Amino acid sequence: MKKLLHLGSTPALSFLGRFVAATGLCAILTHAQAASPIAWEVLDAATWDCDAINVSVYPNQSAAGSITFELEASPNVTWWKGLAYIASGKLQDEAWTQAGSQSRDSLTVTTSQIQPSDQIELKKAKIFGVHTGMYLLTDPTRFPDASKVVFAWTQDSCQYQAFHLRQASGPSHMRPGSSSAVQLEITNTGNTTWTGYSHYIVTAGGVNQAFNIQPFFPLAAVVQPSSTLLVTVPITAPKQRGIYTLPFQVWQRGSNAIYGNDVRASGTPMTIEVSDYPGQVAAPSSPAPTRVPGLVGKTQVDAENDLRKAGLTPGHVNHQGDPNTTIADRIVWSQSHSAGSKISEGSSIDFDTMDAPPASPSGVAGVDVYNCSKKLVSVWVYESFDWKHIADLAPQWNDGLCPATGTPVDVSFSQQGVVAIAAVDRSLIGCKSGHPSESVCVRRGGALMSDPNGPRITMGVN
Repeated sequence: MKKLLHLGSTPALSFLGRFVAATGLCAILTHAQAASPIAWEVLDAATWDCDAINVSVYPNQSAAGSITFELEASPNVTWWKGLAYIASGKLQDEAWTQAGSQSRDSLTVTTSQIQPSDQIELKKAKIFGVHTGMYLLTDPTRFPDASKVVFAWTQDSCQYQAFHLRQASGPSHMRPGSSSAVQLEITNTGNTTWTGYSHYIVTAGGVNQAFNIQPFFPLAAVVQPSSTLLVTVPITAPKQRGIYTLPFQVWQRGSNAIYGNDVRASGTPMTIEVSDYPGQVAAPSSPAPTRVPGLVGKTQVDAENDLRKAGLTPGHVNHQGDPNTTIADRIVWSQSHSAGSKISEGSSIDFDTMDAPPASPSGVAGVDVYNCSKKLVSVWVYESFDWKHIADLAPQWNDGLCPATGTPVDVSFSQQGVVAIAAVDRSLIGCKSGHPSESVCVRRGGALMSDPNGPRITMGVN
């Protein structure tokens, strides 16, 4: 098999902070999680992470006594993609693509050495550009000698969010204890058909409970792209008179329990006056402002509880990590409204989560960042609830070797906690802001535990 050149033979530092200790060699932030097994025949359909990968077999396109595995990325596919060949539990070779620089790569395996227990792992760049194992295929003996097997990655993003959720009809006034109904109009604006029970209406919150609305219920219908579903929600007015605001959301069901899934759309909250006659209760002129709590570094459970205590609503949650991780083991690393800012009560706050690094004494005191690429990069650190620009780093190209020669950027940590580091390349396709919050701008990065008393590590940007 050909040598794996683009990462060298240096042990990798995982997304959750596994460190190379005794050797003193550099650690590169790359591989994130164990890939999930997947059947060959379902790759064509959108996977749980919204990828579509077409597998085609071409006879007599490789040398006799060998099989070639080729990875090909469509023009619409972003970031880094990888195809790894694993035998006896060890990486043997890897092919990769990178948007804007390499759209096709291949590796060749000797046919006589292929075993049913061998595996093919498909990987992609996730949060901060970290190379993450996604899908694991088994038994490559299914392919005939001298064939070329092409993995065409044609889709790599979720495009089925229900962006259009609105109140189609419903009462603006109800008498205490009376019954009525609200009709919600939900439009599938993406390119994927919703199957039965794949999406849920969510009505979490004390106000919804006051109207005797169940916390969540499934949309037991098939909804084609561009189609609209009308959902009727029965409601019963509370005995207490007042002006009530009812928020509704749509969640997409994933591989976890319903409470671990992401919010995909939030509708405009509807207002209902509960009184003996319309106008009896004076409506407030505008929602009271409330201060946004700091969510970064907290578990998703604590973050959602803090938002509700502040009179706010959890919005879209984008989890970058293992989909099977419970929300108690997910850490917030970014939020849509900065901590301390003031917004209207009842507003929704979006945030991003990652898998929690293990509580371990092996946190690092700092990272020495080398720029092994041919492009200028800027080094950023996420610490104390905000991204901070550390320094720009000129190319330190040294025939592809990493770590490169020259003086690195020194990133040091003053306290224990969860931090993130990112190397931003403004030349990457789609990068507009040059800020690490725009994921397409990040060439390399990752999350780790910091500890002023820990060792220093090296991060190579290539």
